[in-house]
Amino acid sequence: MDDYSQLAAMAEKYKLPLKERSTWIEKQMTLKVRNEELKLRNKELENASKMKTKDTNEEQSLEDALTNTESIPKGIKEEDVYIIESPETAPNVSDVSTSTKTRELKNVAAKVKASKKRKWPEELKTKILAQYEAGMSEVELVSIHGVPRSTIRTWRKNQERIAPDKSKEEDFQSEIDTRRPVLTLKRLRDNPQLDTEKIDASENIPSGQPNTNGIKLNTTRIIGSEKKTLFDMIIRMVDWDSALEEMNNKGYRCNRTSTQLKEKIRRQLNKKNKKRNKKKITTRFVNTDTRTLE
Repeated sequence: MDDYSQLAAMAEKYKLPLKERSTWIEKQMTLKVRNEELKLRNKELENASKMKTKDTNEEQSLEDALTNTESIPKGIKEEDVYIIESPETAPNVSDVSTSTKTRELKNVAAKVKASKKRKWPEELKTKILAQYEAGMSEVELVSIHGVPRSTIRTWRKNQERIAPDKSKEEDFQSEIDTRRPVLTLKRLRDNPQLDTEKIDASENIPSGQPNTNGIKLNTTRIIGSEKKTLFDMIIRMVDWDSALEEMNNKGYRCNRTSTQLKEKIRRQLNKKNKKRNKKKITTRFVNTDTRTLE
């Protein structure tokens, strides 16, 4: 097998792209020729050093030719031909042209990353946050101080996270323990003291004014109507949540059962070597008594 066939077989073995195979084979052949020339020069230099008859200038020129980095590819030994031994060492033509651009992009990315990790003074941080609270936009702050926008957003998030919680307004609902069981809430709701209470109408007569009718009228005064309404609301929410949970469980069980039945239909079709597409399975699932399935 000649050298070209050997290189073509190696390119096929390591699955090099078709567009790059011819270029890679030509490069290998050129490097092999250079390597053979290098071996000849090395032999000539050894003969010259043994005989010691040649001029020192000629020896110097041969040594320069041997140590010339332009004629010897980087990473190539003097005794071996430049042939790949693994896919990692296979040359990639596209990498040669894009290596410079990739290096530049990496440098730019490193600079941006370093700027983000930069430790900014606390005074500047406080000043920027105060200006943002005063109404300045993030774009204006970036143009003025030169701080990245992502850094400003991080400072804002940290400030909101550390900020103390605002006191909640007190109302009658906050005084009631809404974590009680449902039965306790129902018992409190059915408590007659939370409904109405009969009182003497004479108590409502202002002082100094006599009761002209002389009759004690019974009237009602609402006690705990807000609490009763709250208990009703909580019980309705609990009932709705339980009904919704039960409905979701039923839906989950229905979906699981239908999936299992469709899987049985698919296995039956597979045994009979019939089509098993989604439409076929769904049609059979609708038109078949699923109780007869195995």
